[in-house]
Amino acid sequence: MADYLRRAELLADLGHYHEAAEELARATPDDVAAATLLARVRLAAGEPRPALAAAEAAVTAGPDDLGAMIARGLVLAELGRVDEAAAQAERILAHPDADGYARTSAAAVLGAVRNGQVALEAAWEGVRLAPDQPRAHLVLGLVAAGLELPDLARRAYQEALALDQQLLDRQAAVGLARAEQYRYAVALAYAIGEAPVPERSPATSDPPAGTGPSGVLPGPAREPAQAPGQSPAPDQVAESAAGPVRGPVEEPDQTWGLRQFLRELAGLFRPRPPTGRTG
Repeated sequence: MADYLRRAELLADLGHYHEAAEELARATPDDVAAATLLARVRLAAGEPRPALAAAEAAVTAGPDDLGAMIARGLVLAELGRVDEAAAQAERILAHPDADGYARTSAAAVLGAVRNGQVALEAAWEGVRLAPDQPRAHLVLGLVAAGLELPDLARRAYQEALALDQQLLDRQAAVGLARAEQYRYAVALAYAIGEAPVPERSPATSDPPAGTGPSGVLPGPAREPAQAPGQSPAPDQVAESAAGPVRGPVEEPDQTWGLRQFLRELAGLFRPRPPTGRTG
């Protein structure tokens, strides 16, 4: 591994995204790993358009590189480019080496732009392949919330917290992986009513449609989906087809519905990158 890539990974793990990007500027155009990491740090820093440029460079240099494909899918979802994001998620799922992380990532993308049975099945498969990863359970919960399966969403949330009780600790949400999990956990907590609705600030503007590491947004409400064969026994998950998801919104005709609420949430909880190194 090149020294600049090692330094960039360390800086990203510390939450110093802009400094990590500066290190990655040393990379050659054909360095897939560097371009992929650059896409992730740009997105984590709240810069989706530069992130897309880096992700496009990564998939150009490595068309079959799974990490590059995942980064591009998450960025496209963040920008609300529905068809491209969904197509990228489908390519991720079709990849012969798609592991639990990849399937969970594809589910996160589909849950944001085109939620439905495919997203749910991908999320379940992600949990099956990586049952010890809180991220997998959180994405399953968010997909389920978007499909109006509140019992499944709540159970997934509880499973994630059982694996990591610091998921909702903002001080611990440092670095790419933990910051992403924190945003997923906060969004799911609000979606299932485990956290109070924050005061809506008149100055808060709506983030763009879509998702990514800044906060998964369940897509428009669909007909309740059936859990795949890998799901727990029916007596463990009671799927509800009636009414909206319990939590921040009680009436389905309110203009500030679940999707809009989570868009607001993505903006409220986007991490602020440090201005410089500490220590």
